[in-house]
Amino acid sequence: MSWDLRLEKGSTTLLRAANQLSVLIVCENQTLTDHLTHRLSTVAPEGAGNPAIDIAKPNCPNVDVLLIEVGGNAGLDIFRDYRDHYPLSALVVYAREGDAELAEVATQHGADDIVFQSEATPTVLRRVVRYAAERTGLTRELITAREREVQLTTHDSVTGLANRSLLFTCMGQAIAFAQRRRTGLAVAALDIRHLQQINERFGYRAGDTVLSIVAERIVDALRTSDMVGRLGGDEYIVLLRDISSPGGAGKAIESIFREVTRPLYLAGQKLSVEARAGVAFCPNDGEDPQSLVRLAHEALLAAKTNGSGYRYAQTQGFASTG
Repeated sequence: MSWDLRLEKGSTTLLRAANQLSVLIVCENQTLTDHLTHRLSTVAPEGAGNPAIDIAKPNCPNVDVLLIEVGGNAGLDIFRDYRDHYPLSALVVYAREGDAELAEVATQHGADDIVFQSEATPTVLRRVVRYAAERTGLTRELITAREREVQLTTHDSVTGLANRSLLFTCMGQAIAFAQRRRTGLAVAALDIRHLQQINERFGYRAGDTVLSIVAERIVDALRTSDMVGRLGGDEYIVLLRDISSPGGAGKAIESIFREVTRPLYLAGQKLSVEARAGVAFCPNDGEDPQSLVRLAHEALLAAKTNGSGYRYAQTQGFASTG
C-alpha cells in the first residue's frame, strides 16, 4: 500500500471544542483501520472529561492524536514519516504482542503511549488516546511557559524589544567588533513626548500600545545590522553599527524621526507623536556601553531642554540639529 503524505511541516493544530478530539488512524490494512475506527467512534462520551472522538480523513493537516500501527518491516519508517509531518500531535502506537520490541523502539523515537491488540477494547483505546492528547497539551503549555520566561529575561514585556541586559550585552559585542575592525558606531537615546498625557487621557494600556507602535516604527527605520532596545518609560536606545561621523548618525536619526512622527490613531482619534534624541559615538565619546548610554542620555536631555530634534554628546560639542 502506498502512503501519500502531501502535508506541510510545522502545521498547527486548529482550536477545537474542549469536548472533541480529532484522531487520525494510520494502518496498512483497511480492515484494521475500520476495526479501530469502529471501536473509537462507538463508545459514547462519559461526561465533560471524556471528549467525543472525530476520526480524521487521510491527509488531514490538523489532528490531535495519531494512532499508528507499528508492525512489519515498514512499521517504524511509517511512524517516523507521520511523526515528522505532525510535530504537534500526540502519537499512540498500536501493535501486536509479537511487535512489542518494535513498539518500544517507537516510544524511544517520540511515541507517547502504546496500546497492544489484546488490550485494545473500546474503553481502553479511548482512554489511551485521550490521555496522550492531554499529556501532549500539558507538555506544550509547559514549553510555551518556559520560552516565555526566557523571553522575559532578555526582552521588554511591553514592546518585545531587547531589555537593558540584552541590549548592553549586544552593545559590548558590537564595540569589541568595531575595535577589531577599527570602525566606529553610534548609540542614540530617544524618547517620545507627551506619553504621560496619553496615559492620563486614554489609560496606561493605550500608552503601552503607543510604545509598541513606536518600537515597530523604529525597527522599520533601521538597517538590519542596527538594533533598538527599551530601557523603560518612554526611552529607547538605538545601536547604529558602522557609524563614525555625525553626518551618518544624523541621517539615521532623521529616518527614525520620519517613521516615528507619522500620525497614529488611538480610540478613533488622530495623535501626533514627537521624538527627541541624543547621540554618542564610539570610540570618540567612550568605549563601553555604560559610558555611551550615559552620554547619549545627557545629550537627549540637552535636546529636550533646548527644543532641538537631537544633539550629539559633550565631546562632540552638543551640536544641535533638527
